[in-house]
Amino acid sequence: MIMKQSIIKEHPTATGAVINKVALIVFLLLTLSACGPGDPKELYEQAVRIFNGVKYEEKLLNTKIDSEHSPESPSDVEQAVELYRKAADQGLAAAQTQLGICYFEGIGVEKDYDEAVRLFNLAANQNDPDAYFMLSRYFNFEQDHDKIFEKAKKSADLHSAMGEFGLAECYQLGIGVKKDDSQADYWYEKAAEKGLMPAQVVFADRFFSNNNYAKALYWFEKAADQGCAYAAMMAGDLYLHQTDVYDVYYRLTGKGKKRVREIPKDAEKGLALLHKAADCDYAPAKYCLASYHYLKYLKNDNIQSLKEAEKWMNEAAQQHLEIAVEMLPQVQTILRQNGY
Repeated sequence: MIMKQSIIKEHPTATGAVINKVALIVFLLLTLSACGPGDPKELYEQAVRIFNGVKYEEKLLNTKIDSEHSPESPSDVEQAVELYRKAADQGLAAAQTQLGICYFEGIGVEKDYDEAVRLFNLAANQNDPDAYFMLSRYFNFEQDHDKIFEKAKKSADLHSAMGEFGLAECYQLGIGVKKDDSQADYWYEKAAEKGLMPAQVVFADRFFSNNNYAKALYWFEKAADQGCAYAAMMAGDLYLHQTDVYDVYYRLTGKGKKRVREIPKDAEKGLALLHKAADCDYAPAKYCLASYHYLKYLKNDNIQSLKEAEKWMNEAAQQHLEIAVEMLPQVQTILRQNGY
């Protein structure tokens, strides 16, 4: 310290130089903090707000899910991707996973599985549960069943709803593990209880297949509340005691018998759910509405019901729903016979 003081005294211009240097460093630091990458969590949350419509988990049920939304424009997508990138570059695991999903799905960037896997591995090294789940999906492409199960289990062990869903699939289908329906139901239920729509739909379907209609209805309604058109249609048909499009078809053609539902009939609630699904432009729901009005016509000989049936049957047929295409001429023939 004494030596430093003496040096300064011997060189009077040094003090000013040191002060100027410190001031410059402070200025640069402040400038960098103002213009730099920003807080990774804030960047990530901003990206999520922009990008909240791209829900990769909803794609897992492909045609069954009609509730997917999209960001408002391509520029929104690109902005969200860049925000994810900035946060990912700072090591935020959640952002690395989301950016990886963008590369995995080709959302806002060109598809690049190598880059997606690199990002997933970075996030997985920080124990990000969704990164493990996406690695499980990647190994599905590779048909590496052991890896699919391993990554899904790791994700589920970290309490990811998607991981639990993936693990349930493994047990249901025997992917990397022996088939076990009880384990499949256990993990589907855990994911469904966390509000994961695909799990709610699959879990409801499993109850429906086993003729447990009350529990099927419960989970279909849960999924319908989240905007799933397929679930809304199934719940609506259960309330109407129609069930599904195939049951209705067999009943209309006299090839099958109505099964006992053990659910109180509620036409108002059932029709509301079917209309909710039809409003999503979901053709099977339109067919179910047509079937409801057609059955009503057959029971009451009400021509207005037949007209309503023709309207919905026609809309479903225009969307190339095979059953509607087959049944529409029958409805139209009856209308012509009645002078319409």
